[in-house]
Amino acid sequence: MLSLTEEMAQAIVDKMMEVIPYNVNIMDSKGIIIGSGDKGRLGKQHKGAVEALNNRILIEVYEEQESVKPGVNMPIYFNDEIMGVIGISGAPDEVKPLASLVTVTAELLIKQESVFIERRKREKKKEEVLYQWAFSVDEYSQEFIKAAINLGIDLKLPRIAVAVSRRTGTVLPKSKLEAFLMAQEYIITMDTNTSILLLKKDIRLEKRLRIMKEELSDKGNYIVTMGNAEDYIGKSVKEALWTGNLIKRLELKKYSSTYEEMDMIEALSSIKNKEKYIGIMKSLEEEGKEVELIKTFACYFYNNGELNKTAQEMHLHRNSLNYRLQRINEITGLNPKSYGDLLRLFTAYIIYKLYK
Repeated sequence: MLSLTEEMAQAIVDKMMEVIPYNVNIMDSKGIIIGSGDKGRLGKQHKGAVEALNNRILIEVYEEQESVKPGVNMPIYFNDEIMGVIGISGAPDEVKPLASLVTVTAELLIKQESVFIERRKREKKKEEVLYQWAFSVDEYSQEFIKAAINLGIDLKLPRIAVAVSRRTGTVLPKSKLEAFLMAQEYIITMDTNTSILLLKKDIRLEKRLRIMKEELSDKGNYIVTMGNAEDYIGKSVKEALWTGNLIKRLELKKYSSTYEEMDMIEALSSIKNKEKYIGIMKSLEEEGKEVELIKTFACYFYNNGELNKTAQEMHLHRNSLNYRLQRINEITGLNPKSYGDLLRLFTAYIIYKLYK
């Protein structure tokens, strides 16, 4: 059962005293004053309130007594149960006509607070279920299925997960992402930098994703990555997050991608003898630190080996770029201008960025 809190009681008192020229007190179910326009009376027991509670009727007080001033005290009900008492100080004949109005208003405010509390409880439960759903990669428990049904979540709809994040740690505005949602679609905030959207996989999805990428990633603010449509959404979430993390860790220029587009890199990242490949990049790090050989290699690779583009992006003379590529060859024994060696160097770069 909802109980009157001091915060709720004082809020009701403050609202009532904005419209009536009398002091208002609110007492809890034991007759203790928990809200009042006279702060000196807080925490004291109100005898008139105790009498109103015991008799379940309006009590009029005509003479001032210990801890009681003239006025009226009327029980406050919620769902047919007495929650407390509301008192109005003043001559009973003057304030009694206000008693019913003030009490009804107080009960409406309590009902409104009750609805708000229940909504918050439901939202919190929904958030918990969505988090559990996002990390579920195998068969759902009956308890989880029941909780989802109670919240109106259809677990059978085909869906994909879309991860949206910034390259920096700026907080994502949830309202901006909610504009992309339709019925039976949800947002899960993973951290201050990343959110997951669970979208329905239907004939409109491709167009919607294109619009989303145009609005977000094409402006250079966000990275938008998509998992596959899996039997269990947790797998798609994992794929979307992995793809976004990969773009950041490898410092890729792209701002959107699907898991399928990056599966080759995942295959390379699972190669054996990782220490051997990490060692290749560490040798460049140690011996070529002054001229940023690792950064030079990455820029050269992502520009498809085009010397002019690479030199322009790194603000280098072409001869200086050739010197750096020659140093990479000398240090590692691998020639960036040879396709086979280039693949080995790129594999080493991936392993180094992901596992160093």
